[in-house]
Amino acid sequence: MAESLAMGKPVLATRNGGAEMQVIEGENGWLVPTNDVEAMKNKMEEIIAHPELWINMDTTSHVVSIEKHVKELVGIYEKIRC
Repeated sequence: MAESLAMGKPVLATRNGGAEMQVIEGENGWLVPTNDVEAMKNKMEEIIAHPELWINMDTTSHVVSIEKHVKELVGIYEKIRC
């Protein structure tokens, strides 16, 4: 996801935990329910039929760099360390 967003490409992903950290619905991509094939199919058809939905999306504003991601993970680990 980060690579696509950094390259200026919107992302279509499922709500499976990690995607919500970077994908902002309608701003830099779309999120569909996990394991919902019909929702994924419908969103793909909508994206294909309406390119104006994604042509001018600002996909780079929510990119989480590897450095920031690692720092956030280390912070979480430090908080839960016994």
